[in-house]
Amino acid sequence: MKPTRAPQQYLSFAHYLMIAIILIIVPVIGFISYIDYVAINQELTEEVEQLQHITELSITEEIATVDSGLKLYDTTLNARMKTAFERFLESYAESGGDPEKIDLAALKEEFGGGMDLYIINEAGVIEYTTFEPDLGLDFAQWPEFYENLNMIREGDEFCADRVVKDVRTGELRKYAYMPTPDHRYILELGIISDEFMDERMVLKYTEEYEDLKSINPYLEAIEIYDLLGDKIEHREQTDGATRDLITGTIFPSRDDYEVVDAANKTVTRYLFVDLRDPDYPSDMSLVVELTYNTAAIDEKIAAVMYNHILVALLAILLCCGMAYGIARYMTRPIAGIVNDVDQIASGNLDHAIRITGVRELVRLENAINTMVGSLHATIEKLRCSEEKVRQYNENLEDEVAARTAELDASNRQANLYLDIMTHDIKNANTIALGYSQLLGEEAEGTTAEYANKLMAAVRTGSTILDNVATMRAIQEHEPVLVPVDLDQVIRRQIRSFPDLHIDYEGTDARVCADELLSRIFFNLIDNGRKYAGEQPRIAIRVEEEGPDHVRVSVEDHGPGIAPAMKTRIFDRYVQDESRRGQGLGLYIVRMLADRYGGVIWADDRVPGRQEEGAAFRVLLKKAPDL
Repeated sequence: MKPTRAPQQYLSFAHYLMIAIILIIVPVIGFISYIDYVAINQELTEEVEQLQHITELSITEEIATVDSGLKLYDTTLNARMKTAFERFLESYAESGGDPEKIDLAALKEEFGGGMDLYIINEAGVIEYTTFEPDLGLDFAQWPEFYENLNMIREGDEFCADRVVKDVRTGELRKYAYMPTPDHRYILELGIISDEFMDERMVLKYTEEYEDLKSINPYLEAIEIYDLLGDKIEHREQTDGATRDLITGTIFPSRDDYEVVDAANKTVTRYLFVDLRDPDYPSDMSLVVELTYNTAAIDEKIAAVMYNHILVALLAILLCCGMAYGIARYMTRPIAGIVNDVDQIASGNLDHAIRITGVRELVRLENAINTMVGSLHATIEKLRCSEEKVRQYNENLEDEVAARTAELDASNRQANLYLDIMTHDIKNANTIALGYSQLLGEEAEGTTAEYANKLMAAVRTGSTILDNVATMRAIQEHEPVLVPVDLDQVIRRQIRSFPDLHIDYEGTDARVCADELLSRIFFNLIDNGRKYAGEQPRIAIRVEEEGPDHVRVSVEDHGPGIAPAMKTRIFDRYVQDESRRGQGLGLYIVRMLADRYGGVIWADDRVPGRQEEGAAFRVLLKKAPDL
């Protein structure tokens, strides 16, 4: 009978009902809070992305507008430079095409001193100039610009450039180019910044910086860089990493780039503003660096999450309180019924279940009252039957004891008869075997043949008796396994068949078995003798099978065993159609193998060639070393 738990070990129905309500409400509240949080988070993210888009669009349009104005102003200087090139070309013609004979300093003074003169050779190197810092400057290091210079040199027209920064001094200059008639050189003029700086400074790229920061509170800093990685309209030097990024990645790819700094909670966007104009050799494209501070965004999202968690917890606590009150109210009638049932269970069968007024519970109350009334009648009947059962049990115990004694006596007597019969039959078989051997030795012809058949029949009878005795020993005695010398057991059984040729090389293996082990090998040798042909030949081989087992194979040269019979031949009274016998020998062998924790199976002596004989293989456990 299973032990019964005390009621205190279980939760009340009110608690279960409250837990069920909470398990429904909590996920619903959590899900609603999560959906609302995701929606607000998405809304904040979209707001930030929209602000970012407006900011980047505004700065890009502003730069394009300012660049258009600067381009218009730069164009106003072209006429002056075109006029100066006429005198520059005359000087080149007077020199006979030898730039070294041109007095560039005198030409500069003739032009009013506001222009520097340059002569660029075919390799793109400034070979002669009035501006010493640029002497020897090699434009081939900027392949795209160098290609434009070659096109100018090979052409015949004046080419004006924009106001750009000198790569060595950083000064702003207005440049223009003119090819020499022999296309060996490019003549270059550069108006120094003092000539136009005041007028040109009216237009600036950074005028709307503060307006953009007021529109986008997450915008922390704005910087604009040219293709050399230098800052526009700021004197601070560009750090090496930023310069490498701009000159090595952004300008070659001509695409935007983004860097996320999680440690400082910033996102830096690099916008490539394509200002390249096919009418000018210099690329005026710029890179705008916009640094956004994500800390404020993260704080807003964290605040939203905190508020949602707080609201969800308060809602859960409120719902838990409501669930407790509802559960107590709903289970109060059930608690009354439970109290009434407890009184009835304590033995007060006269106590009636109170009426709660709830329709479903009224049916339960009536059913319990009906059941209690039935219990009254049943208990009375049980009391009447109890005495009868007690008396019957007393008589039954005496009868069982008497029958058990009779069965034990009958069993002992049957075993005595079986032992006497086995002993007497064995003695009779021994005498019959002796006379049949004498008769076989003295008789000839048909008589000798009958004598041999008689001896075989007597041996078969002895084998049957031995198998029966073995089966009794297996069934009546639990195995006590000890180390057994396998070689002695096999050789002793070989000597039981003096007229049979058996190949055996011996072994030093010891196995876990008992005194019945010899019966395995006697039955296997006897089975092989029966089916090995007119000149029976049997081989016994012992082999190692891993570290803990040995395998003993008993092989014959008989007709073999059909594949369908190899698994059934060890069943009781099952025989191969080509073999005769009682079907007990191999069954006993399997029982003994199981007894020793081993296994036996039938096989072909030559794998895959049944007709060349059968092999019985027994796997036995090795005895531990002493």
